[in-house]
Amino acid sequence: MTLRRCLPLLVASLCALLVACGGSSHSVTRARLLTAIDTTRAIGSAHVAEALTLVSPQGNAEATVTGDENFAANAGTTIVKEGSVEAHVAFRNGTAWLTINAPQFTRLLPSGKTWVQAPTAQLETLGVFHPLSDGFALLDALRGVKTIKQSGSNAATFTFSLAQAMAQTPASRRAALQSAIHANGDIKSQTGSVALTSSGAVRSESLRIVGAGSNAGIQLQNTLAISDIGEHVSPTPPPAAQVASLSSLPALESALRSSGSSS
Repeated sequence: MTLRRCLPLLVASLCALLVACGGSSHSVTRARLLTAIDTTRAIGSAHVAEALTLVSPQGNAEATVTGDENFAANAGTTIVKEGSVEAHVAFRNGTAWLTINAPQFTRLLPSGKTWVQAPTAQLETLGVFHPLSDGFALLDALRGVKTIKQSGSNAATFTFSLAQAMAQTPASRRAALQSAIHANGDIKSQTGSVALTSSGAVRSESLRIVGAGSNAGIQLQNTLAISDIGEHVSPTPPPAAQVASLSSLPALESALRSSGSSS
């Protein structure tokens, strides 16, 4: 047998060995997922889309958060949809501009005003604005992955344990993980899927939790999708003539606080 004929066999054997040893850059392993958590958190800017779907005997609910953010500068835009209510936020340099299409918001604005301006920290305290980076809390669920099944290049499905993920998540981020997933009590199954970029960051993640016992009939799904990594993010504030200061609208501030605490 000549070298020319042996070469394809050698290449095939080497590829098989790399996959078997978990050395392929396209395989998804627990080690790669743990690395992907930090790799994703380190990105400078991106488009982020989050979704939460709840199915229960008492009724169903859906909410989405999408936007673009420069995480280093804490600047960007966010759109939150929950049912027929839609909120838009632009933020940069510690200031945020918020508009909501809900009547309880619009009726408290001065004539001709459609936006309110406030410090970003104040809107966070009121519970009506959360940075897109908050969605990255879902990444820590990958610490609870138990079994992995390759579903494609850089993609896999898995089973996981939220309790294990909580135990292995840094203490400072456990509350954020619990808040992101909203799962408590009896659980029947915990499954998910993940796709990674070639550089090892998370491109998409989906978690599905099915309740048992007192939670029978409840299904919860969280999804996170990250794209346009490294994009230029330069939010533009609304026209000044359309903006009112939240500090001059105590009734509106109170209404926002109530809506934030009940969400």
